[in-house]
Amino acid sequence: MIKFSVYRSGDKVTRLVVKGHAGYAEEGYDIVCAAASTALWMAVKGIEAQGLASVSYEQSDGFVDCRIGAEREPSCDAIINSLLLTAGELAKRYKKNIFLVGAADKTHIREE
Repeated sequence: MIKFSVYRSGDKVTRLVVKGHAGYAEEGYDIVCAAASTALWMAVKGIEAQGLASVSYEQSDGFVDCRIGAEREPSCDAIINSLLLTAGELAKRYKKNIFLVGAADKTHIREE
């Protein structure tokens, strides 16, 4: 299962931690893992490439810890909110494979 944790300072997302594997299908065929990974990296790399905020991250197999600087352009938050909407839809559709902790939309969050 993928655990997608969202950390905030006030109303700003400052950190995203994604752990685990979806387990929907075997490696290389797991659409849930591919969708979650694509959504995360599109957001992180988009923010970074456009200089919307400082971004740092650690990555290893089944783990990403991404920190987003407090000084940011307003469009940075729009990208993050789009990521959270996408992750929330994945969590709603694939309940056995991904869940969110700390996202704004409480309908898709499970408490630990």
